[in-house]
Amino acid sequence: MSKTLLGRLLVSSAALSIAACGGGGGSTGPAFIPPTIATQVCWNGATIPITENCPPQPTPAASPAIFPAITTDTTFATVGLEASAIDTPASALARDGFSVRYEAATQSYLIDLPSREEFQFVNENEDAGFWHDFAATGFYEGTIVDVSKPRSTNPEIQLSYTSYGISTGYYSSDFSFFAFGSATPAAGVPLTGTASYDAIVRGRPLDSFGRIDGDATFQFNFGTGTLSGHFDPILEHDGVVTDLGTYNFVSTVFGVGSPTFSGGLSLAGAPSQGAFDGRFTGPAAEELMSRWTAPYRNPSTQQWNEMFGIMVGKKE
Repeated sequence: MSKTLLGRLLVSSAALSIAACGGGGGSTGPAFIPPTIATQVCWNGATIPITENCPPQPTPAASPAIFPAITTDTTFATVGLEASAIDTPASALARDGFSVRYEAATQSYLIDLPSREEFQFVNENEDAGFWHDFAATGFYEGTIVDVSKPRSTNPEIQLSYTSYGISTGYYSSDFSFFAFGSATPAAGVPLTGTASYDAIVRGRPLDSFGRIDGDATFQFNFGTGTLSGHFDPILEHDGVVTDLGTYNFVSTVFGVGSPTFSGGLSLAGAPSQGAFDGRFTGPAAEELMSRWTAPYRNPSTQQWNEMFGIMVGKKE
């Protein structure tokens, strides 16, 4: 067979093969359909083949176990005061909008402040007395929140049913003090006898960036429904510590079996009185918490201004 004839036969055979497969446009055989691959949507929104594994979910940030005995959903009794800025009058302090609760499903403590939406409290760092968190809802809306540890090892005060927090706007000018704990039911308040409670004072003046510390004593007569005591604040500012005097409890309100109390704060020579209100915490009124406002004489300017904060204490 000649090479020319062999070449013609090969070309004809190839053409027939292409036609049989639908090639060359000469036929309309079935189109090739790729097999369907099942997919899945992962937690991060990515769609991947079902034969592959989704990436592991990041471990959620954990709240510290502020009250280890609390394991079910719990909303704590909370009292607080918040200033929108320095030089806020005491009468304009925010008193509502404070909330602290424990969410068992996520093992989270959720804090709500007047100037902030509710956020999960996260332990970013800590020391012997506090857990510290930077709660940010936007670049200019961050808040530094410190929460006291209710532990027997706390060097400030050793509590079991009560804690307190301090918030400071990182980019804003608001600041607050709040206390929270397990409220004493009315049935848990003693109906006889007397008790003295020693408390620590924490707060800030409203005309400077100082700090208010100190202590207070609450003396209850449960049988007669009476309350007396005194409040002894100390100002720390620019490395100088100033004793601000003794404020006596006056015009107190406390009844037999009442889980709450209130009163005035009277300092000799002051142009006005301060005020406090609070409640017992613990199953049998073992502890207490209160918020307060009071006038004070600024030692730098010798002018009267105002201060505010919280008190937390326990039965002696």
